[in-house]
Amino acid sequence: MPNSIWNAASRLAADAKVRGRLEQLAEQKEAERRMQAACLTQFVVEGWKQLAQRKIVHQDGTVEEIPPAVRTRNLELIAKLLGMFVERIETADVSDRSADEIEEAIRARLAQHSNKGCA
Repeated sequence: MPNSIWNAASRLAADAKVRGRLEQLAEQKEAERRMQAACLTQFVVEGWKQLAQRKIVHQDGTVEEIPPAVRTRNLELIAKLLGMFVERIETADVSDRSADEIEEAIRARLAQHSNKGCA
């Protein structure tokens, strides 16, 4: 019985009309997914914009001051979303170093880090 189901499904999928309808449904589902993503993005950005202001006036008339760190972080998130900041990770070619040299470099960095008073 399971083989006959797969055979029937294979025959249906080979049919041009069925294949066309399946593609249409897949495109429709993808469009719905994109719309939901756009709506959620808009919701998140509106929240960021609100928290980037100095004060928020709530519906009941109360005023809430937004701390500077919160405002700065939300402005940063908006800027990143707009592509204003590009995060870069710098790497150095260390392929020619031995394990001992790498270990020594790690020890030097740790010592440098502990000398700065950081734990």
